Amino acid sequence: MSVEARSGFRRLVGTRVDGTIALTQDALLEALRQFPDIPRALTLRIEANNHVVLGYAGFQVGALLADAVDLKRKRLQLRLDSIAIGWALRYLIRSPGVIVRGRDVSIEFERWAVFATYRMAWDHIRMVALSTAPGAVRVRFAIDVV
Repeated sequence: MSVEARSGFRRLVGTRVDGTIALTQDALLEALRQFPDIPRALTLRIEANNHVVLGYAGFQVGALLADAVDLKRKRLQLRLDSIAIGWALRYLIRSPGVIVRGRDVSIEFERWAVFATYRMAWDHIRMVALSTAPGAVRVRFAIDVV
């Protein structure tokens, strides 16, 4: 994939892919734990209506997950249930890829080294929509290689 990305996806021009992937909370949590800035003791609970609950060291914070990834800014938005938690997180989170402003949290994909390999792929992604059910996130996507 990285070889194809470096070539600008030339062999895939004209390809269109639409699909849906269901990601369980266990799979997402395991993926999050691969990032060095994410503590191993982090917990995740996915609820209905795009609500998620993150826990760490006895504390829990609920947040509303945006219904789509902001492709123009290459970020995912969350809205915390509490502004007080936002103030605390602003000082606790040390990752350059996570920005906290009041109740709003942005996960900035371009600031994470792990996404660097896929930087060229962003131009081909047309839509990423998110919805949740207890225990899982459903990701709908559309990709056009032009």
